[in-house]
Amino acid sequence: MKRHRSTSTGRFISASKKKRIDVFKANNVRKIINDHSYSSKLCDHGDNDSDIAECLPVVDDSEENSYASGDSLDRQIDNVNDTTEISWRQGRRIVELGFIVDKLSEGCSVLHSGIGERKLSNLLSTLSIPPCSKTTLKKREREIGEALEDIARSSCADAAVREKDLTKESSISASFDGGWQKRGSGKSYSSLSGHAAFIGHKTGKCIAFSTRNKYCRKCDSALKKGCDVKEHDCRKNWEGSSKAMESDMCISMLKNLESNDVCVGTIIMDNDSTTISKARSEVKADLKKQCDRNHLLKDFTNKLYDIRKAKNFRELTPKTISHISKCFRYCVSQNQADTEKMKKNLLALGKHVFGDHSYCGSWCGYLQNPLKYKPKHLPYSRYLCDEKLKITLMDLLHKYSSDADKLTHLGSSQANESLNNAISSKAPKTNFFSGSESNDYRVAAAIAQKNIGYGYVTDVCQSVML
Repeated sequence: MKRHRSTSTGRFISASKKKRIDVFKANNVRKIINDHSYSSKLCDHGDNDSDIAECLPVVDDSEENSYASGDSLDRQIDNVNDTTEISWRQGRRIVELGFIVDKLSEGCSVLHSGIGERKLSNLLSTLSIPPCSKTTLKKREREIGEALEDIARSSCADAAVREKDLTKESSISASFDGGWQKRGSGKSYSSLSGHAAFIGHKTGKCIAFSTRNKYCRKCDSALKKGCDVKEHDCRKNWEGSSKAMESDMCISMLKNLESNDVCVGTIIMDNDSTTISKARSEVKADLKKQCDRNHLLKDFTNKLYDIRKAKNFRELTPKTISHISKCFRYCVSQNQADTEKMKKNLLALGKHVFGDHSYCGSWCGYLQNPLKYKPKHLPYSRYLCDEKLKITLMDLLHKYSSDADKLTHLGSSQANESLNNAISSKAPKTNFFSGSESNDYRVAAAIAQKNIGYGYVTDVCQSVML
C-alpha cells in the first residue's frame, strides 16, 4: 500500500488518509466548531470524499472561533473511520441533546427507570442541561400513567384468557404473593401501600393485580389546613392494617377473575393461613392450596433457629441447622408424589443426625460404607448426642410428616418473587411514591413489563401519540 509522510508530525500515513487530509485542507476546515447539524446530512450521502466535503459546514474567520492546530487535526482525522472500510452509517449514531431531554422529560422514561424528579434533575444537571420542573414532570407522568394502567390491565386480561385455554379445565392454577413498599421485619408491618398479583401456572404471565393505599397527600394536606379537597385522582382505598391488605387483595382479584369467567381452583402461595381461610369463606369453599417450596424450606429453617433461641441447645449450631435444613430439602425434593416414603424419610432424618441409621434408605452414606463414613457436615464430624434436642427435633419432624400429603404436591411462587423484584426497581423502597398516583403507575409498569416485555414502552408512547 502506498504511504506518504505527514508534514506536521513526520509520521507515515496511508494514501486514503492523505486523500481525506487534502479534502479537509481544500475546504479550509481547520476550526473547532460546536454546530453538529451537518452530521445528519452525512448519513444520507455516499462514502465518496467529495460528498463528505459538501456536507461539511462553512465557518467564518471571526475571532470567536478557535483554530485547531495541525496536531489536533491529525488526531481528529485519526479518529475518523476509514471510509473505504466502514461507512459513516455503521458504528456511529448521531443523537441530538434536545431529543434526549425530550425523552427524559416524558413520564414513561421516569416510570420505567424507577427514578423521580430529584434523580432526573441530578442527571440533567451533570450534563449541563436545564432540568425539567417538578410540575411539568408530574403532568407528563399522569398522562403516561393512565395509558400505562390501561395497557397493564389489557395484558392481564389477555394472559387470563390464554391461561384458561392452555389449562383446558374448568379451573386454573395460579401463584399468589403480595408485597409492600416499606420493608417489614416479619412481625411489624406499617407500610402505607401494598400490591399483590396472580400469575398463571401455564403461561407464567400476570393474570390479575391490585394495589392498596392508606395515604393521599392532597387529602391529608386539606384535612390539616381545614379546607375543601381539590378535585384529584385519589388512590386512597384502605383503612385497615397493612398486613390485612394481602388477604383483601386476594379476595378482590378472585372475584374479578370469576366475573370474567376465569375460575381459580388452586392457589400456590406461602404458609399464610389467614388469606386462604378468608378466600374459602368469601369466594370458594373448595379452593385448593399448594405450598410454595421455597417458603416451606425457609419456614422449617426458621423453626430450627427458634428452637435454638428458646431452649439454648449448644449442639444446634448454625452449621448443624444448615445441614439439617439441607437434608430436609433433599427429602422433600426426592419424595414428591410418594406420601408414605415422605413420612418414612422425614422420621429417618431425625435419627440419622444422632447416629441411628435403622430407618435410613439408600441415600444414607453410612449404609454404603459403614467403616469409613463420617458425618463431615456436622460440627467436628461427630453425631449429635443431646437427648432433649433429639426429642424436640423428632416432635418437629412428626408435625411435618403428618402433613406429608401436602409436601408431596408443592408448587412455586418464584414468578411472583421476580415480579416483586421488578416492582421494587420501578418503585424503590428507599423512596416514597404512595402519596399520589405514582406508586400505582409504577406497579402497572412492572406488570406490563412482565407480560409484554420491554416493548411495552413503545406501546405506551404510541397510545399517547408520542
